[in-house]
Amino acid sequence: MTPARRGRPRDAGLDEAIMASGWKLLSEAGYEGVTFDAVADLAGCSRPAIYRRFHDKRELVMAIVEAVARAYEEGRDFGEEPRQELIGRLIAFVGYLQSGGAGAIVALSQARRADPGLGGLLEALFARERTVYAEALRRARGEPRVSDEILLQVEAMLGAVLFRAALRSQPMAAEEVMALVDMTISGARDHRLAGAP
Repeated sequence: MTPARRGRPRDAGLDEAIMASGWKLLSEAGYEGVTFDAVADLAGCSRPAIYRRFHDKRELVMAIVEAVARAYEEGRDFGEEPRQELIGRLIAFVGYLQSGGAGAIVALSQARRADPGLGGLLEALFARERTVYAEALRRARGEPRVSDEILLQVEAMLGAVLFRAALRSQPMAAEEVMALVDMTISGARDHRLAGAP
């Protein structure tokens, strides 16, 4: 028999307000701007309400980053065809960057230098994302396994999107995403790492 939960159930509306407030602060004020006081003020709640959900700032920020990233994928059917999956995921990534994700990524890149624990968590998150793209690219090429070349191509593709949307703050149309995916698929076939057999 499962023991009854103690206390009041979590307020889903407050959870969303905390996430939205944290995302706004992270995007606009950087990692240093995400304090429990600032999030509580913006979300219209108390600091203890945030401490009941998160042990520290690092945990809060990681929850925010993952929640927002997932929100841009929710409801999307990427399909089984690998090219279409790559296009759909990249379009979602562009939307994420253009909604504040670019500022958040820059802020987190700076913060991870001062916080090795945060750096490790972000690296694990990025590795999971890279694996998803690499598997789709592997299937698009008909390769038996994910090679170093595929991983390099994925990093180049994601880097191109980051450069355009995050560093240059320029929009990226769906047609451009499709062209980038097609170049990545064909380029991965035609070019090898220097010294590779």
